Amino acid sequence: MLSAQLQKDLLDLENLIQQKVELFAAGHTIPVDVSWDNIEKESQEFDYYHDLIKHYQFSSIERGALLLGFVYAYYPLMLDFLLQYKLQFQDRKNLGGKSDSNHYFKPTIETVVFLFTDGSIEERTLVYELFNGKSWLLKHEIIQVESDESHFFNKTVDISGDYRELLLNQPINKPDFNSEFPAKLVSTNSNWEDLILADEVIHELNLIEVWQNTKDQVYNHWGFGNIFKPGYKALFYGPSGTGKTMAAVLLGKKLGIDVYKVDVSQLVSKYIGETAKNLERVFRQAENKNWILFFDEAESLFSKRGNNNSSNDKYSNQEVGYLLQRIEDYSGIVILATNLKTVIDDAFTRRFQNIINFSIPDEDQRFLLWTSMTKLPNSPIEFHVDYKKLSQSYELTGGMIANVIRECVYRCLQQKSTVVDPISLEKSIKRELQKQGKYMRS
Repeated sequence: MLSAQLQKDLLDLENLIQQKVELFAAGHTIPVDVSWDNIEKESQEFDYYHDLIKHYQFSSIERGALLLGFVYAYYPLMLDFLLQYKLQFQDRKNLGGKSDSNHYFKPTIETVVFLFTDGSIEERTLVYELFNGKSWLLKHEIIQVESDESHFFNKTVDISGDYRELLLNQPINKPDFNSEFPAKLVSTNSNWEDLILADEVIHELNLIEVWQNTKDQVYNHWGFGNIFKPGYKALFYGPSGTGKTMAAVLLGKKLGIDVYKVDVSQLVSKYIGETAKNLERVFRQAENKNWILFFDEAESLFSKRGNNNSSNDKYSNQEVGYLLQRIEDYSGIVILATNLKTVIDDAFTRRFQNIINFSIPDEDQRFLLWTSMTKLPNSPIEFHVDYKKLSQSYELTGGMIANVIRECVYRCLQQKSTVVDPISLEKSIKRELQKQGKYMRS
């Protein structure tokens, strides 16, 4: 539902379009004053549009461009007046705009100049600066400008899907994993208290929480934003099954932030330039949504670079340089996880605020893992085992322990039993070790 303020501004825009076009058709050059309502007063209702304008203090040109992009996406018939006169005066380019595949008028930067400026060289220059990245409209992906058009003022202007929904006071649809968006929203039913990790690892994870909860104070109020790079970058390293993914997901859950796990296999392309394009899609979606971006098996994407002896090395190194810069510029939390820390390029490791070692759990941690995963209040399955001896005898990761327990539970169901005895448990451990290329001594 449209808020009262947005409805008022849309009506003003419709009147402005009519006045401007009529003057244009009559050959007059008298500029029409563009003056939107003062937005400083507090809104009496929840109104994202009101809050957005107030927060960014948009100029009349920026506010007009935002409305223009919204109208094209939500009510393109309002722009028919522009389309009619564009068709009538095809030899005059002042109106800008293009006819899209549905025969609607799609506004361009030239349309912004026509409607919201006096057309002077000074104001055209101002529009150029705004749409060349100076405006928060572009920096925060509130509106999108077509990038494949050679002439700057002929680039089309549209509102992003997320902000269209927000201006309608609707919740943002979370993107789904697909070939165009190689990342997946991950969640868990576990809680922070379920993390069984070394104390020093928990301490380092808490440091990320502190950064998230105090970044506005430190960066903006204390002035460190002029010194520190944006965002927080962490590297989790250690063997498979030691809790790297779970830690990232639970960190997001604790902070109330969505965690998107980037599918590195989908991201990396054998075609030169495609990897950077795939990553850019993820970052463009993530900007200003405060997501945690989690790159698992990151060694395949951020490994050491070649020595430029071949053209493939050259292009690969260029892509790695781009990826490095894009991650460094991201204002949220980026976590890279790897089993092989030594293969990560030094250019990346130097830029991490935190490098956390997820080692194989010690005996005490293994005891807690076994007991927490088997002594469930609603489970009928009973493990008749010596947990202390079990923890002493087998150096298993949390992931391996979970796999062993899973097999035991389903073998009980298969055999219509509710008891796991030491012999059957040891057989499951043996099979799990064999999967890992390890073997138990007889």
